[in-house]
Amino acid sequence: MLLAGKIAVVTGAAGNLGSATARELALEGAKVVASDLPGDRLDPVVASIRQAGGHAVAHPADLSSEAEIAALIARAKAEYGGLDLLPNVAAHMREIDKDRDLLAMDPAYWDKAMAINLRGPMLACKHAIPEMLARGGGSIVTFGSTAGQMGDIGLFAYSATKAALGSLARSIATTYGKQNIRANCVCPGSVWPDRKSTRLNSSH
Repeated sequence: MLLAGKIAVVTGAAGNLGSATARELALEGAKVVASDLPGDRLDPVVASIRQAGGHAVAHPADLSSEAEIAALIARAKAEYGGLDLLPNVAAHMREIDKDRDLLAMDPAYWDKAMAINLRGPMLACKHAIPEMLARGGGSIVTFGSTAGQMGDIGLFAYSATKAALGSLARSIATTYGKQNIRANCVCPGSVWPDRKSTRLNSSH
């Protein structure tokens, strides 16, 4: 229960990395606001957290909309009293085949990837940091990718956005570190879908 009393907003919480992150935070005692695009994919994540004795609510949001991001952060304050933790996990993956050929790249796809993968986390930080400052500090963990460090075959927009997230995290850490806000960027490689650890399947 290392995070008892902490409040987290997790974006991309319906996906593999996001759902695992939300469950782990809850297992450590955090109260979680789980967010993803509208739909029914968040419900099983929240249900599994509650069944394990944790605290979680679902709040669908489109990360390309600043108004929806602001409402998401406001939900954490209204539901649990503030915000301490922000894992930026969400990424635009639904149309990934449009990212395979730079020479045929539709600029509209590039702009959408930038809006969700880079602009979305920036806006989440913009609205989260004041809430963290009000509570004396906090932690932002942005999910980059090894593709953002080394590039990848046929992932042009995705790799570019993930590389930029590392710079965003460093700038936030440099600017707000003295005010007790930590900002880190983790860069996973390939993730096996639907694999869950014994820890994630256990109750506490």
